[in-house]
Amino acid sequence: MPEKRTKRLWVTTAELATELGCTQAHIRRNLKDTVLREGHHYRNISPQAWRPSYRWHLPRCQAGLKLAQNA
Repeated sequence: MPEKRTKRLWVTTAELATELGCTQAHIRRNLKDTVLREGHHYRNISPQAWRPSYRWHLPRCQAGLKLAQNA
């Protein structure tokens, strides 16, 4: 019997861009720190690194964008 895949809550920037139908650059430039808040919508999983690596909470990001569009 095939194993059922569950949808992950925390996704990479590339996965978030695919789910939202936009580019990674759009997320970094236009959504991060304006519509989406660090600690709630996303987190840096490499705080000591020169270049940060983010993980995004997919359901919270989708809900936050819906609220921003309706405002």
